[in-house]
Amino acid sequence: MAKLLLIFFCIALGMAFRRFKIMPENAAATLNRFVIWVSLPALVLYYIHRIDLSTTDAHSLFAPVLMPWMLFFGAWGFLALIGKWRGWDRRTIGALVLTCGLGNTAFVGFAMIDALYGAEGLQTAVLIDQLGSFLALSTLGIMVAIFYAGQTLSWGVIVRKVLTFPPFAALFLAFALMPVEFPQELNDILLILSGTLVPLTMLSVGLQLNVSLAALQRHKSHLFFGLGYKLALAPAVFYLLYGLFMSPDDVVFRVIVLEAAMAPMVTAGILAAEYDLRGELAALIVGIGITLSLATVPLMNLFLW
Repeated sequence: MAKLLLIFFCIALGMAFRRFKIMPENAAATLNRFVIWVSLPALVLYYIHRIDLSTTDAHSLFAPVLMPWMLFFGAWGFLALIGKWRGWDRRTIGALVLTCGLGNTAFVGFAMIDALYGAEGLQTAVLIDQLGSFLALSTLGIMVAIFYAGQTLSWGVIVRKVLTFPPFAALFLAFALMPVEFPQELNDILLILSGTLVPLTMLSVGLQLNVSLAALQRHKSHLFFGLGYKLALAPAVFYLLYGLFMSPDDVVFRVIVLEAAMAPMVTAGILAAEYDLRGELAALIVGIGITLSLATVPLMNLFLW
C-alpha cells in the first residue's frame, strides 16, 4: 500500500511544482535523464543478477516472458489501424504505441501482485517485467520511437541506439555477470539507486501532467482507444489465449493476465518525451492509466476466476 501511495504523492507533488513554477521548465527532462542513466540501470543490475533461471521450468518461463512482446505487437497493429482511421499524426500514434504497448509491470505491477499473490506471484512478475516488458522497451520501444519521430531508420542506427541505451547495456552486463557474486556493498548501492526510480519517474509524470478540461477534450479519443486497449481489450485477449493451455487456478496464468491489465509503462512515457512524441499525451495516458488500473486490476482478479 505504501508503494501505491508513494506513486500518487509524487504525481501530485509534480503537478504542484508545475502549477506554482517551483522547478525549472526543463526539470522533467533532467529527471528523465537521471532515470535512464542511473535509476533504471541500477534496478536492472540488481534484479536480473538475482534471477535463478536454472530453477524455472520452461512453462513458467516462456509463457510469462512472451506476453509483453505479444502485447506490444498487438498495440502497434491495433493503434496504427485506429490512428489511420482517425487521421492521427505519426507522433501521436508513436506515443500511444509506446505507452499502451508496454505495461507498468514493475512499479504498480510488483506492488499489486505482491499484495494479491505474495512471493509466488512476484517470481512470475519479475520475469514478465525484466525479460518481457523491459527488454521489449529497450529494443522494440527504441525502434518505434525512432520510426515515429521521423528519424532515419536503418539497422546501423537501431543497433547503435539499442546498444547505447543505458538500461539495455545494464541488462547485458547483468547477464554476463550472473556467475559472479556481487559484494553486499554493491547490492546495497544498487538497491538504493533503484529506489529512486519510482519517486523520480512519478515526479516527472506530475510535472508533465495536464489534466485540464481542455487537455482531456483534446485527447479524449486517444485516451479512449489507448486505455481501452491497455486496460480492457489486451487482458481479455490474453485471458482467452492463455486459457487454452493453462488452468485458471494456476498462479502463473493469473499473474500473466493481471500484468497484461496493468497501467501503461511510465518509462515508455519518458521515452516518448525523449523523442518528442507528444509528451502531454504520454503523461496523460500514464497518469490516468495508473489511477484507473488501481480499480480495474483488483476487479479483474475478483471476477475472472
